[in-house]
Amino acid sequence: MQFRIFTVSVGDASGCEELNRFLAGHRILTVQRELIQNGRESCWAFCVEYLESPNAGSLGYQGRKERVDYKAVLSAAEFAVFSRLRESRKALATADGLPAFAVCTDEQLAVMAKTETLTKSALLAIEGFGEGKAAKYAEALIAAHAGPPTVPVGETDAGA
Repeated sequence: MQFRIFTVSVGDASGCEELNRFLAGHRILTVQRELIQNGRESCWAFCVEYLESPNAGSLGYQGRKERVDYKAVLSAAEFAVFSRLRESRKALATADGLPAFAVCTDEQLAVMAKTETLTKSALLAIEGFGEGKAAKYAEALIAAHAGPPTVPVGETDAGA
């Protein structure tokens, strides 16, 4: 966490440009402002608390993580589970009128996909997945993780 101080003369609005560029290019935690009254030399003082980020030098930092190609990161079997989980998440989100990331993130899905046996307690161990989400979505996600029922080789359910 770092701090930077800006002063902007009350009579000179162009001094805001540097402050605005800085704010747009960093992840800001807090901004404190104080009017320093000194007649014609009055100014605003801004104390900006920010996090240094990998993108700190570039303008327009939005706090976004770099996109991950889960097909490259996960094994083929894990990616198959990840895909089923993603479809289930989409259906859950649509049913609740939410964006998919509100149910769970791709990062959380990847953790689930890497889990050998998904349980409610395993879901609760995933960062950002609490009791509320577990109560609402655990059953569907666990079912998606398990996948479609498999038929042993040489048997069919046609004779049933």
